[in-house]
Amino acid sequence: MAGALSQTLSDPNLAFGAVLLGILGIYCEFVRPGLVAPGVAGGLLALLGISALSTMPLTVAGVALLAAAVLLLPLDAIMGKGWLLSALIAIALATGAGLLIDGRPGIRWPVAIGSASLFGSIAGYLAAIARRARRNKAPVQ
Repeated sequence: MAGALSQTLSDPNLAFGAVLLGILGIYCEFVRPGLVAPGVAGGLLALLGISALSTMPLTVAGVALLAAAVLLLPLDAIMGKGWLLSALIAIALATGAGLLIDGRPGIRWPVAIGSASLFGSIAGYLAAIARRARRNKAPVQ
């Protein structure tokens, strides 16, 4: 079982997808606290994907762009500047994913662009939900 999972995640495209799904689950837990399942599943997926990617030769530029995108996620939910920050997150994710693997065949550009734009759309939607919830918060009595 563990051998089949590690062999499946040895494909950088699938490992990157696992990391993205994991980050999205953690972000969903951050935006909507109390939902335990997305945070736990997200943490496990992110750890599996990161462990698979750690066996590959990574570039500093790709890791830095991916880290910048992840660090911008909470800022997107807190600041609430519309979809601009979500678009910047998607661009950083796509560029970072395309540049992540050094040498051998890495994450394909269509996979990087498609998954990053889907991730940016979902992150923008979750940030809009968080902004709406803060705006409609009942006053404390």
